Amino acid sequence: GVEGDSTEPIFHPIVARDTKSNPTNEQPITAKPHPDGILHICHVWGCDPADVIMVGDSANDDMTAANRAGCGGTVLLTQAG
Repeated sequence: GVEGDSTEPIFHPIVARDTKSNPTNEQPITAKPHPDGILHICHVWGCDPADVIMVGDSANDDMTAANRAGCGGTVLLTQAG
């Protein structure tokens, strides 16, 4: 993973399309726009979704997932060039 000055990863957990919520699960976490990935991260962090802001690049998938999870959300866009 990406690491900072300590041995703790900066971005943990990272949720991708093939991420499982635990090793015994056969199926991965349901992808966005389902809120499962955000809710998984909140569970790992021990926080309430209302205390989280989802930063994404898609108003459709990312903001829908944030809304369904009950957290804030914003879209980060870049301009070409």
